[in-house]
Amino acid sequence: MSRIQKAGIDNNQTISRKQILTPRNTGWAAAAGMTICTVRAITNKKPITKTHKTIGWITAGLTLLHIILVETRHLKHKNNR
Repeated sequence: MSRIQKAGIDNNQTISRKQILTPRNTGWAAAAGMTICTVRAITNKKPITKTHKTIGWITAGLTLLHIILVETRHLKHKNNR
């Protein structure tokens, strides 16, 4: 018995794997990065420049990834109409 039959799924249906890079996940990651970056800038501990810049670059990358994912999905949805 195959894994598909054990799960009770017909052969006509496909098994979709959970995606990690979704607009929702990247949006939350970017928001968390912005929050961490802001908290790190507000704290009184010095020096903040090295960690603040690193976290800022990571947050900028996550935000860019989020925008790319949202726009590509928007264009796919718009073209399917």
